[in-house]
Amino acid sequence: MVDEDTPRWVDTLIRAGASAVPLVGGPLEVLLSDVRERRAAKVRALVSDIERMAGEESFLQRVSSDPRLEGLFVDAVEAAVRTSIEAKRKLLARAVADASVDPTDIDHSELVVGALRELDVQHVHALAALASEWDRMQQETGVTLGTSQVWPTLPEPIRAVLVRTATGKSAPQMLTAQQAPWRANGITDFGLEVLAALRLEGMNN
Repeated sequence: MVDEDTPRWVDTLIRAGASAVPLVGGPLEVLLSDVRERRAAKVRALVSDIERMAGEESFLQRVSSDPRLEGLFVDAVEAAVRTSIEAKRKLLARAVADASVDPTDIDHSELVVGALRELDVQHVHALAALASEWDRMQQETGVTLGTSQVWPTLPEPIRAVLVRTATGKSAPQMLTAQQAPWRANGITDFGLEVLAALRLEGMNN
């Protein structure tokens, strides 16, 4: 199991930031202490979930001998520390555990963790809106250009993150009319997969 003081680098990072603030002490020091403990608790929960799914001894052996799994684990820890979404932390743990149990899953796990590092509350809300729109689009009949009405309404920074994580896409310059429902822009298949996985871990949106 992870030591109660883990991760020390989190504590060091916060202390380094606090040292740059004049007259740190009193209530602010208490606040920073609480932040350190909350972040350490997130890591303990992440590691506990990974050990439960992958087996403690097996995971320790794999992560200590596989640099790629080690990097995936570190990325998952960093993402878990920064998020307020419990379902995201659980999905990060599952991705690492999957890669530990079956090394052939590591490619996919890296994609999921890489996306989750950038996706947070506002991005997941956007994906949920786009997914709901896609559900409605599939009920439509007749010729369609597959353009999303929701996509242009999203703030540009949100769209940029969705495109960068391959969970969303912009429409091509040339649109093609098709009979079957399709997506020229909006949420991608990978975006639908990530959203479904978050919901499976308890994400409500």
